[in-house]
Amino acid sequence: MTDPAAIAQRWDALAALIREGRGAEALPGIDAELAAMPGFAPGHYLRGVATLGLGRGAKAAASAERACALQPDFADARWLAVLAWESAGDLPKAIAAARDGFVRHPERADFGTMGALLLERAGDLGAAYETAKATRDRHPDHANAAFIHAMLAQKVWRLDEAAKGFARAAALDPNSAEAQFGLGNCALEEGDYATARTAYARALAIKPDYEPAWINRLYLSNYDPAVSPIARRELHEAWAAKFVDRFAPAEPPRAREPAKRLKIGYVSADFRTHSVAPFMRTLLRHHDPFSGNDLPVRILQRGSELALKEGVAQMLRQLGERGGVVRVQQIRVVAQTCRDESP
Repeated sequence: MTDPAAIAQRWDALAALIREGRGAEALPGIDAELAAMPGFAPGHYLRGVATLGLGRGAKAAASAERACALQPDFADARWLAVLAWESAGDLPKAIAAARDGFVRHPERADFGTMGALLLERAGDLGAAYETAKATRDRHPDHANAAFIHAMLAQKVWRLDEAAKGFARAAALDPNSAEAQFGLGNCALEEGDYATARTAYARALAIKPDYEPAWINRLYLSNYDPAVSPIARRELHEAWAAKFVDRFAPAEPPRAREPAKRLKIGYVSADFRTHSVAPFMRTLLRHHDPFSGNDLPVRILQRGSELALKEGVAQMLRQLGERGGVVRVQQIRVVAQTCRDESP
């Protein structure tokens, strides 16, 4: 049938099948229509949409590029080519399609933002940043363009530029928890704890289950002098209730017995190079020499050359000689290990 209305009706029915996720059913009909009208660019585009939905990226890209060849100003077909080549795992062709779209369709920011992300994935961070910046400059009121530019500016350590970009993205899209999170991260890098604290709180107000913001807010609380020890503990307890306790096995309540002798262990496989090794002096200086087996002290695998220099080995030796659970033989093994492994 050559009736235009009937042809349009058939294409509408095929498009409806694709929207319903029935691309496999639509393909035979699409191929039949294209056999009769091979120069119909929207038909090739529709075929590309159907094949991409079936996971056939390379075939979808071929259909999209055929549509672009027939109709060079077909922006959606060029965008489909970007997505299809990405789906096929061909980053160079996806980047080339995005770059072509950025040039041919300056009214669309998505070609630039996607191009920047693809370049980042390809390992060209400098080109990714420049593409994102050019997209932001071309589309100053586009929230996602502002966000992608800020994200990549942060990755190339342009923190002031990134902070302004995240603030702009948050202003353009007040519901973007990601923009607030990025702003908080930039402030944290600069040591601006107050701004970081506020930004993380805003991110969580927008998206209460946004785990990255929870994690960084907890990290910040360990250094922020404005957060009291009680508030810090409450933050960690809230984190545990939301993200940890539901995955952890139930434990019976632990009895609080202040008079009971505390059991402590000094255990570390990397103690030889660990930054806390010198603090062992203070711990051991206050060690109870009469604790016996109630206070085990263990040194596993390696000792610490730094600790030996600080006199920790001698203190451990004395502890062993006083009848503690650390034996002199253990100290000798640790010391020999340090000497053998020292550069």
